[in-house]
Amino acid sequence: MKLVLFDLDGTLISGNASVKFGLYMLRRGICSRTRLVAAIGLYGLFALGLCSFQRMQRGTFRLLFAGKPKAPFVHAAQEFCDGCFSQIARSDVAQELHAPNTTQAIFSSSPDFLVRPFAEKFGVSHYFGSKYEVDSYGNFHKVVPLNKTAVVELLSYDTLVVYSDSIADLELLKKADVPVAVSPDKALLQYARKHNWRVM
Repeated sequence: MKLVLFDLDGTLISGNASVKFGLYMLRRGICSRTRLVAAIGLYGLFALGLCSFQRMQRGTFRLLFAGKPKAPFVHAAQEFCDGCFSQIARSDVAQELHAPNTTQAIFSSSPDFLVRPFAEKFGVSHYFGSKYEVDSYGNFHKVVPLNKTAVVELLSYDTLVVYSDSIADLELLKKADVPVAVSPDKALLQYARKHNWRVM
């Protein structure tokens, strides 16, 4: 069986789902401008290489989610996906989702409750995101970042195909029998060309 893994952000959809969802939450009054600006600042530091992904993600979790009930965010994520899916879904990549005799999965470092509605829209049953865990009261209390390279251990396959746009996914792409760079960033494009990978 062939396992085909698709990155969500920048690959199956244009842009970053978490950033877009943050702006959606601001417009809906679900989060404050001050906290969102601080979270975007952390994202900027990460993009510049001045803080780790884990630090950025945990800081964003504390600013926007910690201690808040999960249910409203799940509802907002569904509404957000319903409202923007047709505008940001990449049809050129999505048409490769359902090849015969394959198992498909979507992965993203975005919150699992945000990845789920996109996976459903794409008709993919397997999805993996960072786990946003709740306490006994249903309030967010912990984020567990997605270990992308461990995803392949959760599903059985004979051949692995991975689609991604980011050098951040290099270790996962290197595990693939067929790595595919989709609108890749500069570093990934250079690596893909050097190793004769497919580039979309």
